Amino acid sequence: MRRKTLRTTMILRVWGVSAMLFVAAMVVDFVFTKGKVEDAIEQNALNTARYYGKKMDMLFAEAAVIARMTAVHLEETCPETVAKESAQERATANARFLKRTLEKNPFVYGVGVAFEPYAFNDEIEIYLPFFFYRKGEIVEVQMGDVEGYTHLDKDWYRRAKDLGRPVWSEPYRTDATPDQPRDAALLVTYAYPLRRDGAFVGVAFVDMALDAISEKIAAITLLESGYGFALSQSGMLLSSLTPETRKLDVNIRDLSPELVPHLADIGRLESSECVFARMPDPVRREPAWIVLRPVRHGDDVMGSVGFVYPVDEVRARIYDLQKESAVIGALGLILLLAIVMAVSNALTRPISALAVGVSRVAKGDLDYKLCDASSIREVALLRNAFNKMADDLKAYLRELKATIAARERVESELQIARHIQSSMLPRIFPPFPDRTEFNLYAVMEPAREVGGDFYDFFFITPTKLCLVIGDVSGKGIPAALFMVIAKALLRMEAMNDIPPEQILSRVNNHLCPDNPESMFVTVFCAILDTATGELQCANAGHNPPLLCRASGQAEADVETMTVNRNLVLGVMPDIEYKPDPLALAAGDMVVLYTDGITEAMDPDSNQFTEARLKQVVADNRAAEMSGLVQAVQSAVVAFAKGAEQSDDITMLAVRYKGPSA
Repeated sequence: MRRKTLRTTMILRVWGVSAMLFVAAMVVDFVFTKGKVEDAIEQNALNTARYYGKKMDMLFAEAAVIARMTAVHLEETCPETVAKESAQERATANARFLKRTLEKNPFVYGVGVAFEPYAFNDEIEIYLPFFFYRKGEIVEVQMGDVEGYTHLDKDWYRRAKDLGRPVWSEPYRTDATPDQPRDAALLVTYAYPLRRDGAFVGVAFVDMALDAISEKIAAITLLESGYGFALSQSGMLLSSLTPETRKLDVNIRDLSPELVPHLADIGRLESSECVFARMPDPVRREPAWIVLRPVRHGDDVMGSVGFVYPVDEVRARIYDLQKESAVIGALGLILLLAIVMAVSNALTRPISALAVGVSRVAKGDLDYKLCDASSIREVALLRNAFNKMADDLKAYLRELKATIAARERVESELQIARHIQSSMLPRIFPPFPDRTEFNLYAVMEPAREVGGDFYDFFFITPTKLCLVIGDVSGKGIPAALFMVIAKALLRMEAMNDIPPEQILSRVNNHLCPDNPESMFVTVFCAILDTATGELQCANAGHNPPLLCRASGQAEADVETMTVNRNLVLGVMPDIEYKPDPLALAAGDMVVLYTDGITEAMDPDSNQFTEARLKQVVADNRAAEMSGLVQAVQSAVVAFAKGAEQSDDITMLAVRYKGPSA
């Protein structure tokens, strides 16, 4: 019996088994991918419906709040002003209020108030001031003066009066005419009843324009030809699907009778829930997925949004993925066959000689060489490759020794750099032994050999102590170099005896022009007047400090200072930094820190947090500043439980003791 060669056996076993596994994987992948793609598209449809439904919910809710606040304002002020002001004065005040309301809520189309005849004033029969936007400008119209117009028979006014509660109108289209001087728009009106002494006197109303969001929904393209639509409560289209199906002209119930039962279910759904149905497309009458989401305001269903996904396109997406997978898999099998053949040719003949050579090299004999004089090409190639491997291994070991020596030199230089950087920061405490107005202590622990955090404190004048803490973006040597520049610039500008916000502005303008690496630094700068306790502060994107008042006795008295965040330094020139003044009393303490403390992590990636920092500060508030800072350091180390320090840790604490005697 003729036996197969090792080469043939390797090809049949490796490539044949791989081909069978590939076919089986393709079958499993098709079933799995089909379900996953359908689930993904269905979830996308639900998320899209929830998103646009929520946007419409918010529009209606915001409009309702405006109408309610307008009604409350008029009900509260009207009884008081009836006896004190003339009708003209009250009308002018109302107009100012309505205009101001519209200015503060530009998303609203218009706002107004409509009274019963002679309810506003016994001299004015119809009083209906209305403010609305036309081409970006606010226009005022006294609708009571428009000939032929009366609000008394409008649906939104009549229903609010009859029901005695706020009501929404059905969406309607308004056209600009001489009698109706508003821009053409698709509107919905919210009317909120006004009462005086318990009696109905009119309504405050808000007009919302639905054109923008309804057309935005209609413009959405899902897959290749899917689309979205918006419906009113009665099922009228609020967006045009085709030239024949214009908004407010067609009811979805007429287009899609299959959708009617699902529309009936809309009222029973929560706002975040959706109806998912498989039925014919309302326009093309082809199989489709349809998602409906109710639009609500409180308990009122205002309408719904829907999205249509053609089933053929969903399946086409799945088949396209499978075709791509099949082509890639087939190419992979061809490539695998070529690799298996090449490997089998290279490995069958020189295996024995290679085993001996590998054994010798494994024992450390790197001078061993294969000397087989066979004329077989594969053996010669294997011999040359093995001999080269031995030579390369010897060269690698030599290079490894040199690399280790160079690395040791770099580590030594980094240690020197760490000492130099540390020496640039004030390290002698107490720094001003003859000054009794304050007590301070600071520390900086870099995460690497050198870091980007820094602190500084120095006197600008005999009574003005400047305190600075900063955090440069990034770590290592680049951050350390940038830190040196920033620290030097801050001290240089501070010595000009200018406010902190001007110091930050000038330093920012120095850093921006020559910053090709786009590095930045967060800085908190404060100047303490030791004679008065006044603390002038300015913040450039740094963590707000903690403030401990002398009168506090509990952790709750350790508060986060309320400061302006402002922009970091080095990003954009000519930035105006806002000041944050603060008055310190004798015994008050301020703690400056970087995010290396609050964001320190334990082995489970839990952060130390500002709350823990406040607790440690509160527990040690009576200690000297050195004791407080060391307590925080110990708390962070204990929390980390041996986890590697991920960021520089810097802290500066100062207690104001009051002016010297």
